[in-house]
Amino acid sequence: MDSRQTNDPRTHTETSRQDLIPDPRSLIPEMHAHVVMFRPPATLSDADREALLESMRVAFSNIDGIVRARIGRRTLIGRGYEALMKEHMEWLAILEFASEADLKTYLEHPAHEELARRFFQTAEAALIYDFEVVEAASVRDLLG
Repeated sequence: MDSRQTNDPRTHTETSRQDLIPDPRSLIPEMHAHVVMFRPPATLSDADREALLESMRVAFSNIDGIVRARIGRRTLIGRGYEALMKEHMEWLAILEFASEADLKTYLEHPAHEELARRFFQTAEAALIYDFEVVEAASVRDLLG
């Protein structure tokens, strides 16, 4: 029997929550996040949806400086705070950049201009914010 499978506390090792958190020194010290929450109209045509998705694909794959681009759909899990939201934003896009300069380059790129044009044609409601983001262990750096 492998020692990891015994009940002997001298040979049993558990992975703690702390072991799962990466060492902040191994990560990029800060990121800049472009966060877009939006709700398309229920009447959005298939053609408009596909044109928006294509402009996202072109922008996300052709503009240098994007470290990571992620898209999400809101899930409702029965928590009280869900009812407190004044707006229901169904979709989320988070784009991460290593620097503010990279974020600005993205925003000024012609492929982003096309994405923005299509986005504002198809979004019924939107919230767009840019954030400086650090690992939780470095949050005091944001407080300056």
